[in-house]
Amino acid sequence: MNKILFAILVLAQSVFASFDNGWYLTTMMGCSFSGPSPLVINLDDNRTESISANYNNRCFEDSHWWSFRSEKWTNKQGIGFELIHHKIYLDNTTDLVERFSISDGYNLLFLNFAKQKNNRNYRVGLGVVYAHMDVTISGRENYKQKGFKGHYLTGPAFQINIEQILWESDYNFISLDSKFTAAYAQVPISSNQNETATAPDYALHFSLAFGSKPQALKEKPIMYALPLLYPITTGYFLGTGLLPGTD
Repeated sequence: MNKILFAILVLAQSVFASFDNGWYLTTMMGCSFSGPSPLVINLDDNRTESISANYNNRCFEDSHWWSFRSEKWTNKQGIGFELIHHKIYLDNTTDLVERFSISDGYNLLFLNFAKQKNNRNYRVGLGVVYAHMDVTISGRENYKQKGFKGHYLTGPAFQINIEQILWESDYNFISLDSKFTAAYAQVPISSNQNETATAPDYALHFSLAFGSKPQALKEKPIMYALPLLYPITTGYFLGTGLLPGTD
């Protein structure tokens, strides 16, 4: 394992890919690690519970962690959109909060601003949280709405991203991608709109990215679309699928 990590580091220092003008498509597979953060549960009977939440991210369970990015680069600067399928599961549940997760998921949608500098790509992203709840309050049935109607466009999100190219061809590339995200979500925990959870999240994300270049879009569209197969194929072998569950 140490030899593999050493080889990746050496390769990362020896490859420099200048992003030419045009549209880039990238998908990522990896894992996220959330830090402790405050979780506040508000019930309609004036009960409130505040927890210093410890989260498990379960990156390779249920619908696995993945990310999708599309952006246009001009003169070593880029702008585009990114979706991160992030998930949080509460480890330190309580007598009141028996189960709590935003696991279909704590999705982060960003508008990114990118710049290439010193052989790396740097991004700052501003966006929103698109969240799906799965919660059980003591004495109640589990609250989880089926399908996409259970997803809520909620609070703001922010990210800082660093990307290092490891390998490239005329049409595609592989890179190491690391992110720090900070987000705020206030979501329902029952069909009563007055009952909510306030769940900010701070996380590090590390992934191996597979991308396609503008030249592929012009000359070989099939090669340009190859990154789309990356998270789908990985989900097939993991048995986790790609999209959030609908049951």
